[in-house]
Amino acid sequence: MQSKLSLEQQRLTALKAINPSVRQEEIDFISQQQDELSHYIDKAQLTFEAIRMIVVTH
Repeated sequence: MQSKLSLEQQRLTALKAINPSVRQEEIDFISQQQDELSHYIDKAQLTFEAIRMIVVTH
């Protein structure tokens, strides 16, 4: 997630240098998304829901 969003932010920043129609809000949104997703990923917990076991005998 970090690398993908960082690449997108770099792409938009480079594009903004040659295209004034790229708004700063778009770049800020990517940064905000990155911060929020990092927070949620850090707080995520794995939960063990169930296990299904199949025993085959011959």
